[in-house]
Amino acid sequence: MDTAMDGNGILTPVYSALAYKQYFCVRCGREVTISKKKFGIKSYAHSRGQSCLTDKNPFSDWHDKWKEKFPAEFREIPASNSSGDSRRADVLMGGYVLEFQSSRMASKEFDARNKFWTGLGYKIIWIFNLFDVKEVDKAYRRNLYKDSAWSAGDASGFRWRWLSHYKTFENFFPQRDKNVILLFQTHDLYSKSPDGHSKIFHRVVWSAERFGKSDFWKFDTISQPSTMNDLLYYIENNKF
Repeated sequence: MDTAMDGNGILTPVYSALAYKQYFCVRCGREVTISKKKFGIKSYAHSRGQSCLTDKNPFSDWHDKWKEKFPAEFREIPASNSSGDSRRADVLMGGYVLEFQSSRMASKEFDARNKFWTGLGYKIIWIFNLFDVKEVDKAYRRNLYKDSAWSAGDASGFRWRWLSHYKTFENFFPQRDKNVILLFQTHDLYSKSPDGHSKIFHRVVWSAERFGKSDFWKFDTISQPSTMNDLLYYIENNKF
């Protein structure tokens, strides 16, 4: 691995690591050491006989690859609020916090993260991995699928149906909660060309409501941002 945290929680690239300091794995928290490979190339490694506690989790690789698309100085940034609560952003860039999520999560945790970061004045961008859900489910039933296209004024996108939708978003109303941006990754980020032009995202802008809750059995998306380049442009130019 090429980055680790020092004792103060600061993400440190291996090329600037100091031999006398302690560093810890950003994935599992275990101490790591600086090792040299062939040709003098340095990297962080777990102690002999140990492995990363997250190695058996297939989602951690997806999560790490997303973070690695951003410079090290923007990754794993700690923050605290006036109540003494602390969290660590996957990526903090400008006025935006990015969180990458590849599995279901409790709505309570989703809501708590949104409250924490927006309370500090940031907008939070969620990227949820629905590529695997979409690909697996469509093989045997139409669980998550595009129902139709829609357009209104300058906006256009797709209307979706999600029969076995996550309850994660039950308190989130994309048509009203403008400080929380929800992007669904529905295409493989890695099999496409690496130039940043491949369309991989759909941004959720509306969901159905039922009994006072947001109901993602039906939701609408727009096409921007749809690529990695789009995402960076929106962040750097404060377009969200």
